[in-house]
Amino acid sequence: MSAHVIGVCTRLGMSIQPAQPKKPTDKPTIERFFRTLREGLIQHLPAYKGPDVHSRGQAVEDAAFFFIHEVEEVIREWITVRDRKPGQNLETPVQITTR
Repeated sequence: MSAHVIGVCTRLGMSIQPAQPKKPTDKPTIERFFRTLREGLIQHLPAYKGPDVHSRGQAVEDAAFFFIHEVEEVIREWITVRDRKPGQNLETPVQITTR
């Protein structure tokens, strides 16, 4: 953790309680977000490799390539679409990436 983050937390009166490595129960909120992101968006993108080697298809590396700014754009669009009210026109992650 950076000195800047530690300094800001100290000034705001916040205590820092690091999570133990490999213990997702220490940080359930962020773990739930990662699961929602994976199940709602990432697994639908071309070349998704899955959470483990058994879930991967064959030659997935050839299917797609995204630069980090493209991934950020897709995630931002997904969040915008996900937060719309029911009944509005919603696009799938593949539709978002192929525009």
